[in-house]
Amino acid sequence: MLPPWVSGKNGMGKTTLSRIIAGDLDYSGDLETGHNVALGYFAQHQTDRLQGDHTLLKEMEYAAAQTDAFTRIRGILGAFLFSGEEVEKKIKVLSGGEKARLSMAKLLLTPLNFLILDEQCYAMGFRAFFMDEVHRYQFWSRDLKQLYDDFEDIHLVATGSSLLDLSKGQADLSRRAVVYHLHGLTFREYLLFDKKVAIQALDLETILTRHHEITADLLDQFSFGKDFSNYLKQGYFPFFKENKSVYVRKLSETLHLGIDIVTGKQIGRASCRERV
Repeated sequence: MLPPWVSGKNGMGKTTLSRIIAGDLDYSGDLETGHNVALGYFAQHQTDRLQGDHTLLKEMEYAAAQTDAFTRIRGILGAFLFSGEEVEKKIKVLSGGEKARLSMAKLLLTPLNFLILDEQCYAMGFRAFFMDEVHRYQFWSRDLKQLYDDFEDIHLVATGSSLLDLSKGQADLSRRAVVYHLHGLTFREYLLFDKKVAIQALDLETILTRHHEITADLLDQFSFGKDFSNYLKQGYFPFFKENKSVYVRKLSETLHLGIDIVTGKQIGRASCRERV
C-alpha cells in the first residue's frame, strides 16, 4: 500500500513517481488504479497553467464549465481566502502563493478522493499536517521521523488506535512526539460539540450557593432530560456527528475489534500494532 506521503532527497524520483501515478508521464510496466478512484494532481509547476489575463472568477468559471460546481465557485474561492472584490483581480498580479491557492481551488471543482500534492502544500506556506490512522502503513514511524528531521518548521498530528505506541515504533520518536490519549466527551463537551452550548466549569461552593440561579439559566439553553439521555445513548464518542443512526454499530465494531485482539490468540505487542 502506498503511504500517504513520499519523502526523499532531491533527485530520488518523487516527482517522477507522482507524474506516473497521475498519468502525466509515459512509463513502462503496469499501474493499476483502484475502483472508483477520482485522481487529481497538483504538480510543482501547476500555476504555469493559469491564464494571466483572466480574473480569478473567470478562471474558475472556465474550469467549472464541465462540472456541477458552477454555483459553488465563490464559496470555494472564499475557502481559499479570496472574497469580495479580490475575485475580480487579474491572475497576473497575484503572488506565487496566491496563484498556488487558486490552482488548488480549481482542483476542488471536481470531487476527488485521491489528490497528489507534489511539494506544493509546503511551498504554499502550510506548516500543520494532520494524518489519520498512520499505523495502517508499514513504515509509519520511520517516515514520520524523516518528515520531522527534514522539515524542522512543520507540525505533524498523527492519529491511530489506542494500541499504537508512538514511542516504540520502528524509528525512535520519543524526542519528537508528544502522545495525547483522547478520552470520551464529558456532558459539557457534548453540549458544546453538538449544540454549540458553552457551559463554564463551576466549583462546588458556587453550585451549592447559587444552584437555583444556575439551574434556571441552564434550562433556558438546553433540555436536560432529553439532551442528557441522548448523551448517554450516543454522546460519549464524537463520531456520533458522522451519522447518529450507525453510532451503536460503529461502537460495537470497535469493541469487538479490541476483544478479538485480546482474546483471539496469544499475540505480542508488535503483532497487535500490525493488526489494528
